[in-house]
Amino acid sequence: MRQLAVILFVLLQAAVVRADSARDDAMLIGNSLTRDAVPALMDGTVDYHVDCDVSLPYIYANPDAPCVATSTLWPGALSAKQYKYLAVQPHDDSVANNVAVISQWMAMQPNAILIIHQAWAPHIQFESEYHTTDSPTEGAEWTRSPAFFADLAKRLRAIDPDRKIRFTRTADALDLIYHDIENGQAPYDSFDELYRDDIHMGTGESDSDDASGRYLVHNLMRFALDQPFSAVGFEDLPSDRKTYLDGVLASVTASADSRPVTPVVYGLVAVIIAGLLILAKRPLESITGLSKSPKKTSET
Repeated sequence: MRQLAVILFVLLQAAVVRADSARDDAMLIGNSLTRDAVPALMDGTVDYHVDCDVSLPYIYANPDAPCVATSTLWPGALSAKQYKYLAVQPHDDSVANNVAVISQWMAMQPNAILIIHQAWAPHIQFESEYHTTDSPTEGAEWTRSPAFFADLAKRLRAIDPDRKIRFTRTADALDLIYHDIENGQAPYDSFDELYRDDIHMGTGESDSDDASGRYLVHNLMRFALDQPFSAVGFEDLPSDRKTYLDGVLASVTASADSRPVTPVVYGLVAVIIAGLLILAKRPLESITGLSKSPKKTSET
């Protein structure tokens, strides 16, 4: 039994090491709403090119001096390696113009899962813009609505039908919270408590906001990257708000696309099954250390 336990432990450790060493890299491209996902707190290698208050076409045409100095410039990053995940955050441009540049990045990363980071509107106009139902046209002004992002994904799938495309669903989560607050079912007095200014999520760095907004956005990006939810870096978030937000995360991600089981998981399952089969063939007494009847000891 001890030998079997050692074997199982070694095999499980080997699988974990393999999983860690094969951790999938990601590249995030966008503006400050991408920064609100807090890439630095993600697991593994997550590179990012973040420029402030600009569109993806602008970033594509002007890659040399992003406002965030720690950025990894996208031309070098996408040329130097193949990422498993490529996240892009549309902003302030038409569907057609976004398709034009995103499709170029897709061509540079032919096997990457494409993640569309769903931008959200300023709190004062969030509801009206989110619920815009008009389907965008090629020259239409952009809107931060599900209709806009659905049209964007549809056109990108037409270019590359085999591409896996996901959404971070940040605006969907915020809309859920908006209505919970409206109905008195959330630990916030007003929707703008999730923001630190007109549009950016709260960081917890001032008395006027906590980190609820960033906690939400960070974990939705983690989910899109197949990473587990995490509270690392958000230890000061009030417990009642964390509990509520965890419920929102569970609700929003429950309806998201399913995640494939990785080979590492299959390996772990195989190891466990093999161990159980071995145990099933062992006599009861060899496992428990007891015989079927009490063993008499010799008297001296």
